[in-house]
Amino acid sequence: MDSKKTLKIQDLVHVTNEKMNEIAEEISSIKDSNMVEKEKNEKIRVLEQDFRQLLEDETKQVEEIL
Repeated sequence: MDSKKTLKIQDLVHVTNEKMNEIAEEISSIKDSNMVEKEKNEKIRVLEQDFRQLLEDETKQVEEIL
């Protein structure tokens, strides 16, 4: 693999990790909030879907780079 591809993948992973950390912080914040349990669970479920989608998108982008 050439260095340009490596750098693109590293940048992509870095951005994805930042987004994943933001989602994790949001989930933690929701868990600590005073919301009704049902509302907490729904918001967390949506964020978990976002998390999974982020990983799928990253995988597709890495495959395209390779």
